[in-house]
Amino acid sequence: FIQEAIKKAGYENKFYLGLDAGSTTFFNNNSGKYFIKLENLELTKVELLNYYINWISKYPIKYFEDPFAEEDWDSWKAFMSVLNKMQGDAVLIGDDLFTTNVNRLQKGVEFKSANAILIKPNQIGTISETINCIKLAQESNFKVTISHRSGETCD
Repeated sequence: FIQEAIKKAGYENKFYLGLDAGSTTFFNNNSGKYFIKLENLELTKVELLNYYINWISKYPIKYFEDPFAEEDWDSWKAFMSVLNKMQGDAVLIGDDLFTTNVNRLQKGVEFKSANAILIKPNQIGTISETINCIKLAQESNFKVTISHRSGETCD
């Protein structure tokens, strides 16, 4: 329906979709698998990656937020690599992955696990820590998005 609306509005190839999976919420730490309740699917990390790749081939998705659990660094890295090959302009944004935390962001930069960060000042606790995280993201050529829910700023 969304694709049909995009086409009818004349925005085909001008408007792209985004997905905030929030996958930490459907990751089972005990089994190491992801459970998609709506489809009654239990997927390994590789199967979930392929699930997303299938969506990319069907839908104009260019924005992914939290596609894997916050400690599933290897899957994040693998997906970033796939996105770079499939669509050089896709955004892979870490919210739960980075939690506006400089140490987690530094690890993400080193692992090449994403190319963007969602900033929520209330995740880390202080404005100084938030600013330091933004600076590191900018120095690392990450896209920076200030959360509309938690940042309460329009800049």
